[in-house]
Amino acid sequence: MNEINEEIKIAEKVKFWEEQEQINNLIVERLVDLRKETAIQAVEAEVIKNEYIKYKSENEKNLHRITDIENLNQVLSNQIEDQNKKINDLIERPRLKSKKEERLAISAITLSLVSILISILSIAIF
Repeated sequence: MNEINEEIKIAEKVKFWEEQEQINNLIVERLVDLRKETAIQAVEAEVIKNEYIKYKSENEKNLHRITDIENLNQVLSNQIEDQNKKINDLIERPRLKSKKEERLAISAITLSLVSILISILSIAIF
């Protein structure tokens, strides 16, 4: 009877270790799968990070460009106001000594306005 009990105990131990081996194999298999998934997620995260950096960089460039355009717009607006003031002064003050002086003054102002418009058009192109 003792021998039978011993054999039963040995059979139970063998069965237990076989079950443990199956469980361990499942755990190892799952760990390998998790490692693969983690590696894939790490690569995806790196791609997303790089895309975000690129997107952020482009946004910063656009912001700087907008700021530059706004600053230039302010400068050009000030120049236009100055030219308008000069034109109004010409209109309001008594006539210049000669028509030639008057035409020269108007031509100078017109050239200034044309240069301002060229600046505005060059901004619009970019």
